[in-house]
Amino acid sequence: MKTEFKYGADATLSLEFPDGTQLIECLAPRGGSLAEPGNAVLEAFESPLDLPPLSAAVLPSDVVAVAVEEGLPQAAEVAAGVARAVLACGVRAESISVLLAQNDASLAPVICELAGEAAIEVVVHDPHDRRHLAYLAVSRDDRPIYVNRRLCDADVVLPLTQLQIAPAEERPDIFRSFFPAFTDDETQSRLRQADAAAGGEAVSPAEEAAELLGVLFATAIVPGEKGGILRVMTGASRSIQEQGQKICQDAWTWEVPQRSSLVVGALSGGAESQTWENFGRVLRTAASLVESGGAIVVCSELAAPPTDDLTWLAEGEETAAIRRELEQQQNAEAAVSLLLADIEESHVYLLSGLAPDFVEALGMTPVQDAGEISRLSSHFESCILLANAQHIFPKLMQP
Repeated sequence: MKTEFKYGADATLSLEFPDGTQLIECLAPRGGSLAEPGNAVLEAFESPLDLPPLSAAVLPSDVVAVAVEEGLPQAAEVAAGVARAVLACGVRAESISVLLAQNDASLAPVICELAGEAAIEVVVHDPHDRRHLAYLAVSRDDRPIYVNRRLCDADVVLPLTQLQIAPAEERPDIFRSFFPAFTDDETQSRLRQADAAAGGEAVSPAEEAAELLGVLFATAIVPGEKGGILRVMTGASRSIQEQGQKICQDAWTWEVPQRSSLVVGALSGGAESQTWENFGRVLRTAASLVESGGAIVVCSELAAPPTDDLTWLAEGEETAAIRRELEQQQNAEAAVSLLLADIEESHVYLLSGLAPDFVEALGMTPVQDAGEISRLSSHFESCILLANAQHIFPKLMQP
């Protein structure tokens, strides 16, 4: 039997499975992607959740900072839509700043063009540059909070984030990527180390920073198929968190009858989605569905090499000390390295833009095309296909 399997920005694999293979396909989400996400932003600000319209909260004399989460789908369109909404409130273009994470620097000229106002300042945050940081306050645990100076100087701060279904053991936090993304390098490192143990606290460091900055409006997108957007939401953060989780679950929860001996997961979306953090989400989801001793194939367009953290355990340096170091770091690459080590009973294959010998150095087997995956499938009796696997939330019916 044959099936078409999509991954990346617009890549397609034609996969062939032996007759009799038990094939389970989890493909597109429920609901279509927005054709004009920028216009959807404008509409969302006219009728936000549990807040008055943006025009009633922003004065023409205000200084406004828009902070964009790294890897946000269609980030340029959404950020430009927010800038247009602020301009419609009478705010001057030179009073609007859009903050980007370092890996999203290429979006700067696109945002200016889409916003239609060259005077809008688009800034790439550098956590190592102390000149662009400002002291905000002392945190609840008596630590100084430093953030990008434009956030401190702004009268109105508008964070843009992406909603994801939170695992049962994690506490949903709509501002998790907003802070520490725009703070200093030392705080970023500290909070990432503490992130895994912070699920029980009443107020997270990210929520505390948002409160201190006076964040009123939160803007979040529900991800769609292949890097698209299902919905744009704006309003009170608690309302967006609660309603957004329900919308994500309705769109992305798939009931899977049983585990499979082979799981093929697609990392979908363009360059902004091809990150090691998203790779980790795909791998974690696939690992929850594969039988012991089975195989996992991740189809991606990953091209950027990870940090050294991901190679430590893969290079055979399996020691308790290295594991403790990786657990403390809690960044995306370290988390992937630990996950690869923990699922070593399952063979992991990777289709990517990385050199084959580099993939092997990471402890995975490189694959080059659909033919290799089809040949691999002949060794397994069952297969689960996960399109858009970084967003899918599988509900396993038979553990």
